[in-house]
Amino acid sequence: MQIDDASNQDDSDLFTSWRDGRGGVGVSENYDGDVMLEIGKWHRLAIVVDMLGDHPTIRKYIDGVKHSDQVEARGIGKDGRYSLEPSFLLFTDDSGETLPGAMNSLQLYDRCLTSTEVRALGGPSSMRLPISNPGLVR
Repeated sequence: MQIDDASNQDDSDLFTSWRDGRGGVGVSENYDGDVMLEIGKWHRLAIVVDMLGDHPTIRKYIDGVKHSDQVEARGIGKDGRYSLEPSFLLFTDDSGETLPGAMNSLQLYDRCLTSTEVRALGGPSSMRLPISNPGLVR
């Protein structure tokens, strides 16, 4: 995901890294976690970016289960690298570090979801995500 440069002239801001058919989510070589993505399987990926606290953190979840927390030292803060601009890019990178992918749906919230809220979203399904959640950006 390329968040801070819609012209795609610098490194993407979040990646998946694949090894032996399993993938982790992160940036700056921090891809390992307690649960991993699997090639050929649908997943529900949730990324919660909290740049306002004392320790700016990216919380990553796969199918409602916490993958890992990542404290991000580069480009932190409310208006830094992980702040959404009017547009952002998916499945891209300036140096071609990409693989094909598919997406069923996308939701954005104007606040950080709690672990309980992410867990309630659960794993992937053919049903759309609920749209009555507080903080949903429409």
